[in-house]
Amino acid sequence: METLTATDYRPEEAHLLLRRMIVLDLDCNEVARTEPQMFQNLQTACVRCDSRPQCAFDLEHNPDDLAWHDYCPNVAQLKMLNVLPWSSRQEW
Repeated sequence: METLTATDYRPEEAHLLLRRMIVLDLDCNEVARTEPQMFQNLQTACVRCDSRPQCAFDLEHNPDDLAWHDYCPNVAQLKMLNVLPWSSRQEW
């Protein structure tokens, strides 16, 4: 398999990241606007991830299952973003 670098992909290829962010109630536009470097890093890690088929399956069949914590290279960053008080969230 060919190894991707940060410049070898288009951001729209990180659709699984966007779907995971929706499940977490994270507004990808707000994250991209306020944390552009982190968002780019999240996209790059998502596109390079070897677990994309498992991620797609999990998002399709049971998006609330925490199994993604075991394989997602973005788990730490997404969990950290998930505890922040985003303006787009109605709970804040």
